[in-house]
Amino acid sequence: MSETVKEKTRQTGPSSSRRKVRTILGIRACDCGIQGPENLILALTDRLAQRGVRYVVVNLWDGDPPRVALHEEMVLRGQESHVLQTKWGMSPAIIWKLARAIRDIQPDVLHTHDVKAEVAAVAALIGRRRPLVGSFYGRLQLASLFLQIADITRFGLFRCYDRVLANSEAQRAELLRYRVPSRLIDLLPSFVDTSLILPPTPPERLDARQALGIEGPRIVLSTIARLALNKGHTYMLQAIQDIAKDHPQVLYLIPGEGDMHWRGEGGLRGELERQVQALKIQENVRFLGYVENIQTVLRATDVLVSPSLLEGMQVALLEAMATGLPIIATNIGGTPDAVVDGETGLLVPPADPHALSLAIRSLISDPESMRSMGVAGRTRVVRLFDAHVVADNFLCHCEEVASL
Repeated sequence: MSETVKEKTRQTGPSSSRRKVRTILGIRACDCGIQGPENLILALTDRLAQRGVRYVVVNLWDGDPPRVALHEEMVLRGQESHVLQTKWGMSPAIIWKLARAIRDIQPDVLHTHDVKAEVAAVAALIGRRRPLVGSFYGRLQLASLFLQIADITRFGLFRCYDRVLANSEAQRAELLRYRVPSRLIDLLPSFVDTSLILPPTPPERLDARQALGIEGPRIVLSTIARLALNKGHTYMLQAIQDIAKDHPQVLYLIPGEGDMHWRGEGGLRGELERQVQALKIQENVRFLGYVENIQTVLRATDVLVSPSLLEGMQVALLEAMATGLPIIATNIGGTPDAVVDGETGLLVPPADPHALSLAIRSLISDPESMRSMGVAGRTRVVRLFDAHVVADNFLCHCEEVASL
């Protein structure tokens, strides 16, 4: 988030004029395990608890058995979480179950994270008055008709909200383009806990490489992303073929689940593995599968690469910057809010393997630039994207809408 972006954020009034918020109800559909939004919810819950604010999570679930990763993690951390289960995705039963939860929990503010949560919250509040805040992470898919329809639905629902929090300037522009009133929109970027995510010490870096079976002085690149079409792995593999001609020791790490499909997304590992075979770069690419602690991958990495085609603001980029890594990323969505071209990394056009290759070659050939960009990235994340900074801003928004 640039300084100009920061200045555009709504300036809330003095805290004495705002109503104190004691309980916030976070609502999230739980189809995908622990990913970016779930990690943000967990961090937000922890930070707000330190401020004496209760952030209760309601997980909307259709499935049997109701094993919900976010719910389990919340309970493990001693935080309050509930699972509202129905037999299918948008069963009307979810509306009255949510309405009952709102009645029982008595939140000062409702906070939604996805289209299912938005539909259920708006319907559950018919005839009732509760402040409603939505987080908009952006359009994160390319091919799924289901998700395209869901996106359009969201923009209409947001007009019923008291505040919509876009996580980047690109998401703000998208909301405005679909006629969400500007008076409802503010910026609240993605965030990470920079007190927990730190640059690795040399022994930690060595341990991480050993844990991943990386031997010798290899140049390690990685992409931390779902194996989905919009993440652009295919273009990075084409770039690796070119890079390996002059840098045969380059190694590209691809963590992520196997062939899981969800709503038209995912399921690309087999296709990517076939591409690796066709390009004859088996020695330069390693699929890691599920990695329990993604910090192991970041500590083993020299440069974090994001070849995405569509994004909001990627938490993975912020985590990598907090780890002290330089970034090479496509100039799309909320990425320019996080990565300053030429200062904390390099930005390239999307779907352009040649541009990716040139940027990676230039950076790995200049160790001093790699080091200085990593330091600058860490400094930027601490200043603008730390969990404590963003949690304070989020609480200000909630107090403001609660006072309307």
